Amino acid sequence: MKNVKSRMVKRAIHGDQQAFAQLILAQTEYLTRTGYLYLSREVDVQDAISETTLIAFHSISQLQKPELFRTWLTKILIRQCYKRYEEKAYEEYDVTKLAKLPSSLVGATVDEKLDLLGGIKTTE
Repeated sequence: MKNVKSRMVKRAIHGDQQAFAQLILAQTEYLTRTGYLYLSREVDVQDAISETTLIAFHSISQLQKPELFRTWLTKILIRQCYKRYEEKAYEEYDVTKLAKLPSSLVGATVDEKLDLLGGIKTTE
């Protein structure tokens, strides 16, 4: 199985678009799981995977060792996740759209309330 993958990577390096597509499809679940380790929103994970695929497609000819394809692809994905994470760090949020705290949290500290609000995700 390893030799088959290695041959497919070599074909992709030499410009075989079908081989590249098969390699990416085989890594889809792995890329998605890895993306969620860094990003929480599905749209951000999918954007990072799309950008990773595009970058990998344009630069696969630079891959020196076919056996390191997955590692190379993972490195690209992680860079894209960090890029999105940094972009989101400066976003402003409309606090009026945040969920209201239940009245049972009246005695909670400010830090506890902020932690709870930080954990609540709103759907768009």
